[in-house]
Amino acid sequence: MKKLLLSVLLTAIYTHLFAATPIKDAAEFFIKADDFFKAYAIEGNIKYADLKQDRSDLALLVDFIGETPVNSVDVYRRKAYLINCYNLLVINAVLETYPIEKVADTNKFFKKDKHKVGKEMMTLDHLEYKIIFKEYKDPRLHFVLVCAAKGCPPIPSFAYTPGDVNNQINRQCQLALDDPSFLYLEKENNMVKLSPIFKWYKDDFFPSIPEFINAHRSTKIPHDYSLDFYEYDWTLNAWK
Repeated sequence: MKKLLLSVLLTAIYTHLFAATPIKDAAEFFIKADDFFKAYAIEGNIKYADLKQDRSDLALLVDFIGETPVNSVDVYRRKAYLINCYNLLVINAVLETYPIEKVADTNKFFKKDKHKVGKEMMTLDHLEYKIIFKEYKDPRLHFVLVCAAKGCPPIPSFAYTPGDVNNQINRQCQLALDDPSFLYLEKENNMVKLSPIFKWYKDDFFPSIPEFINAHRSTKIPHDYSLDFYEYDWTLNAWK
């Protein structure tokens, strides 16, 4: 009996001493987020199976997002902060029903399910369009806000950081547009095959879709090629 009580006491002491402590501020959030993506994002995919076994690192980040008012994060840090928030909340949402092959009900996943952001409950769509795109009318964001699908641009193995966020966004945008599985030419048809992202959000790509692409792609697409869209791949961006 004494041994059992001692074991319980030692377990309680160990748990108290080594329990994960809450993230205290935005500066620590970026460090923890970078550590998280380095550990769980690989080749544009997420190690959901590993996360399902231990969500403690993600839980700390999600808790911080839930309790930190967006406007309390200074303007210098906010854009990078919000990108990381969106990508982390998407991953956390996937884990609620993982293992899954794809997001089965996208309407529910993005438009109905709610998440705590800055002590408010909101959908992923609200976070994306009513907060992020409302503040930053930046079409490049379509290439860094990752929706958990293979059809989306790849998620990087790093967190977006205040001092480098513009360069990071540019690199990810170019990475997607240079990827022949994301954008490719059918020379025999004089056609550019594009992700449906360009169709869904066509008004965001100013002054035009071809001009936006050529401003962010290593090799320009011919100006006389027509545009067409392939079918979006909703398969989960899970590392296997």
